[in-house]
Amino acid sequence: RLMSTNTATHETQLKWGLSHESPLPRSLIKLSGKGIGKYLQGLVTIDVNRIIDKYKEDVERVSNTSESSISSFVPTPTTPHPSYIRRLHHCYFLDIRGRIITDALLWVIEEDTILLDLPIMKNEKGEVKEEEHPLLPHLKVYNIRPRSLKITPLLTASVSCVYGLPVTVLPPKPGSENGGVIAGDHDTRGEGMGLRVLTDVSIDFKSIINEKSLPSARGTYGLLRSVQGIGEGEEVKGRSVVESNGDFMN
Repeated sequence: RLMSTNTATHETQLKWGLSHESPLPRSLIKLSGKGIGKYLQGLVTIDVNRIIDKYKEDVERVSNTSESSISSFVPTPTTPHPSYIRRLHHCYFLDIRGRIITDALLWVIEEDTILLDLPIMKNEKGEVKEEEHPLLPHLKVYNIRPRSLKITPLLTASVSCVYGLPVTVLPPKPGSENGGVIAGDHDTRGEGMGLRVLTDVSIDFKSIINEKSLPSARGTYGLLRSVQGIGEGEEVKGRSVVESNGDFMN
């Protein structure tokens, strides 16, 4: 890994060697049911209805994409792959004072299924329990249709990250035939944050990558966050979005 500075503009860029980190210490919560966009719309700092609509547009575009257009595609930093479906979005959950409860990475899995990729945090008792994330009570308070909208901790999946790949690399497709991948997408909160991958917890991430080309690099995720001011969990709890650099990441 290295940092390079453009002497003309004095801009510092992160350039990371190929590596991986798995699993990341994260908690996952699954939201499923009709009306999920309407439910989340007033709880987070992004337009959930818009990103669900964009997801549906991407799915339709991919289904109508011909093999010839895929084979002739030339990637550029600003042109997405014809088969790319954006699934990952950064946001915050706020309390009634507008203060951060927690940050989150929101995965659009299906039109009516969203996964919340959350930093591990202490509950009201000061304990760290994956099945009792402090965001859960907040989510359930606002769920007025518990029979049709399910909110459950997801203990059967884990989060991994691959570093050093260009953002033009197509994320792995979901499916058991693809090593148990649930979803994959690039983390765009900062430079070099990597290709994030959700897999079934029973799958050893090393079994679906080439470990010689992508050696393990523990601590990379925390270091990348630190040098770019990307706060998570207890670091941003109780703060405003602007105090947490959220205006740069959304």
